[in-house]
Amino acid sequence: MAEKIVNQIMKQKRGTFANWTAQNPVLAAGEIGFITDKKMFKVGDGTTAFNDLPYLKVNPADVDGFLDGNGKINTSFLPALAIGDTEVVATEAERLALTTATVQKGDVVIVTGTNKTYRVIDDTKLDQEAGYTQILTPDAPVQTVNNKTGNVVLDTDDIEEGDTNQYYTDARATLAAATYVTSTLLPDGATILHTTDDIIIDAGEITAGE
Repeated sequence: MAEKIVNQIMKQKRGTFANWTAQNPVLAAGEIGFITDKKMFKVGDGTTAFNDLPYLKVNPADVDGFLDGNGKINTSFLPALAIGDTEVVATEAERLALTTATVQKGDVVIVTGTNKTYRVIDDTKLDQEAGYTQILTPDAPVQTVNNKTGNVVLDTDDIEEGDTNQYYTDARATLAAATYVTSTLLPDGATILHTTDDIIIDAGEITAGE
């Protein structure tokens, strides 16, 4: 008898997870049940209902090249990973002169001359503003204290005095004391002794009864 080759397409038994679990059929030994909305398989053993069957698993060690010599997943099976780096430049012109040899999509660029920070969003347009998005930070209301930044410590040498509240000095204290003791500004100022007053020392009078 002559051999005849017939092209065939085999369709596995299939259905959504909800339909499989609702019907919960028993798959024949070796029969494959494909869960269409989960893209997963179960293989029957002829006696166990679908809901109790385990999902089809593949031993990674059986997949040629899946594991490297250290038993870890070979990077060829992984998608490209973006690791963000930070590049510091002095001017905006230097930022727009960057190339993919230095920065790629996802990297951060700090411009010290303008105190601005950018993230690269398109490394094919590094020479254009369209290749970056600026990372905005809230405005800080206090930038410096008395022209000082960082951990600022101030004393009276750093802060100029006002017209009303003035700093203590020996000269000011001496002047104030002299002003008050030689004037009538004290509460009993009317009886303060002045250099123009006459001083009378009265020791008292002896009377006849003594």
